[in-house]
Amino acid sequence: MAHYYLIHKVKIEVTASTGKAALELKSTGKIGKTIHSMFKLGKKISEKNLKWKLRSKMYHDWLGNVKALIIDECSMVNNTLLDSIVYLFKSTGNNIFKNVHFIVTGDFFQLPPVEGDFCFLNKKWYSDKTSCLLGESWKSLDFVYVGLTEIFRQDDPEFKCHCTNLRYGFFNNETYEYFKTCDYFKEEAVRLFAQKRLRDQYNNYCINQLPGEDIIIYGCDTSDYIKEIRKIDPSLQKIKDMEESKNPKIINLIFKHKLLEKVFFNHTQSEYVLKLRLNCRVMVIQNYSEGVVNGSTGTFIG
Repeated sequence: MAHYYLIHKVKIEVTASTGKAALELKSTGKIGKTIHSMFKLGKKISEKNLKWKLRSKMYHDWLGNVKALIIDECSMVNNTLLDSIVYLFKSTGNNIFKNVHFIVTGDFFQLPPVEGDFCFLNKKWYSDKTSCLLGESWKSLDFVYVGLTEIFRQDDPEFKCHCTNLRYGFFNNETYEYFKTCDYFKEEAVRLFAQKRLRDQYNNYCINQLPGEDIIIYGCDTSDYIKEIRKIDPSLQKIKDMEESKNPKIINLIFKHKLLEKVFFNHTQSEYVLKLRLNCRVMVIQNYSEGVVNGSTGTFIG
């Protein structure tokens, strides 16, 4: 369906619930945007704020011209956010049920949004058994469901079968016995931690068991603020030197960079400083190529 809109030059907007998912989306050569960025929504969404946005003729006209909206990773979209999108389209007089196509993709079995509940569920679904299971906005869009059932990332049919049982909550005796045989304590097994602090403690412990010296790798500073500082004073190449500068403009730019850096580290798995040793195990956390993707593991050989 998306290809149809692209071929016929109809306005289509591509969005995702998270920044990482948005970067993976491309349409007509553009990188997708988060829903908040696309619709210019702030952290706190209220009817008053939405009405204020609709006072802008440019914003109003843009909404009226949208003929298709793609939303990826819908499990991370809460009910308030979907209600707001539907409200905005309705307020323009654009008949969203006839003039706008919503193309929503995602996994209904993933964890719910950080705030609020799933966009596709009624707010009282867990307590009021008499109410409709689907949320009003989701229900009003009258989606046609297309389910993808083929598993591509696993080849072992038995493993796929038991993982599917877990996914649907069918934890029978066969599945239980199968996972009991898994050796969770192998040294090469990947471990999951709920907090970065616990992850770092375990990683440091494993690295310290290896012979040899630490190899420290520093991340590159590529924010626009750093680039601007280097334009002002090309002699400043290190963050430490920039922090010691007396230039008021550089002081202001380095302050903004530090704020951005703090937000980045709090919302990603990336680290500015990596401590490695030869033969330590590593994991890729961003897609790099067809053979090296998010989750790929290997051994650091220098």
